[in-house]
Amino acid sequence: MIRAASLSVIVGFLALPVGISAEELSCGVLLPQTSLDQSGPEAKAARQLAEKLTAATPILVDQEGKFHDASGQEVALKNFGVLWYHQGDSAERTALHEAAGIEALKAYVADGGGLFLSGAALAMVHDLGLEPTRPRLFGGGQDAYQASIFPVETAHPVFGGLDFEGIFTGSTILNVTERGYPAFSDFHGSGGPKNGMLLARANSG
Repeated sequence: MIRAASLSVIVGFLALPVGISAEELSCGVLLPQTSLDQSGPEAKAARQLAEKLTAATPILVDQEGKFHDASGQEVALKNFGVLWYHQGDSAERTALHEAAGIEALKAYVADGGGLFLSGAALAMVHDLGLEPTRPRLFGGGQDAYQASIFPVETAHPVFGGLDFEGIFTGSTILNVTERGYPAFSDFHGSGGPKNGMLLARANSG
């Protein structure tokens, strides 16, 4: 839930390792391209944000589902405490959606790794077997709709530092975008996730 020039909305699914603080996490940013130059503006914004907040490492994924760093060296996912995949440039399937990528991420999570899926990548929770409900999926577009988030679990650490008695008085609303949107996925019309905790809802319900 971040408003920025190109990374306008982050609504995702987060599974974090237990007992590890954000400062202690080694973060890998998944990019389903073979070079950093091929990343779109949303992927670049996500990588820049991660590098600003943590000592994040970009992880490129080839068509065979193998993971490597920017220099071409193969990397082991188990070396990272959390992996972030933000899919905002397009809702199309990538190398991470193929069998090798799905199996690698399944093994990583089963081993205790943290996985943050945002934008259209949220839809992968169904493919990964983490969530029986299938989220809907949309590409980016333009409209005049004011997308807003209403926090539900206000005591959750994801909302840490936000003053609900101050900036969120009245309707307790967080406006994330009001003109255009990147690719995204959500649980609208599905009844919500079955295996996860819903932290916030949209103004559409």
